[in-house]
Amino acid sequence: MQAFGNMAFSLENKMLACLSSENVSKWIVNNGGSGGSGSSRGIYVWDIQKNNIDFHLPLKSSSPSAPILISSDGTRLVTTGGSNTAYLWDLKTKELIHTLPVRGYNLVLSNDAKLLAVKEFSGISIWDLTTGIIKRELKTKSQGFALSFSPDASILCVASVTPIHSKSIDEVDLIDLETGRKLLSLPGHTEPIEILKFSHDGKILASGSQDGTVLLWDWNLVLRDVQLENNWQHPSQVAD
Repeated sequence: MQAFGNMAFSLENKMLACLSSENVSKWIVNNGGSGGSGSSRGIYVWDIQKNNIDFHLPLKSSSPSAPILISSDGTRLVTTGGSNTAYLWDLKTKELIHTLPVRGYNLVLSNDAKLLAVKEFSGISIWDLTTGIIKRELKTKSQGFALSFSPDASILCVASVTPIHSKSIDEVDLIDLETGRKLLSLPGHTEPIEILKFSHDGKILASGSQDGTVLLWDWNLVLRDVQLENNWQHPSQVAD
């Protein structure tokens, strides 16, 4: 039996990356075809069009629950391999680019694969994946763990849990990545927020909570509120 963990598709469904803590003997697709075999634990990247294992990324230590992140252009892959370590791989050259000493396990990748956000117990670290060093550390008292970059990576969306007596305030905080300042909070949930995801076109932010609801936010309207309340300019407007 194979101990499979997290999986991730590339945006155009050309690749599937799968984390395995055991050897992979075969994989079967719905048209009856089967792929080749693997040799050791790590991440197996399947070429869906060619119907075979494209390559294998070895990991000395891995957990089935470790995250796998593939950039929207399909050129970068990030995962953790135990011991508070994250790995950045080039999916074209199949080479390891950076080994990052992260201090958390909840990771999100920006659309352009230039930034990595890591939720830690004391805050959030923003890694510059071009240099492999921390660009900014955001201090937060929030107990939430869900994160998501805005489509242009100018804002980080953070699940916020603020305990108040026997209850809590559960919101989505919007953090300006240039200044580290909170721009706006999106209320509406009554229990902790577990996941934050943008639609592929970047027009909708979805927040899913333990309260059993998923809220959909029109991102253009959210940005309008951000600008009205903070006299905030989008980076593209500043550049103009």
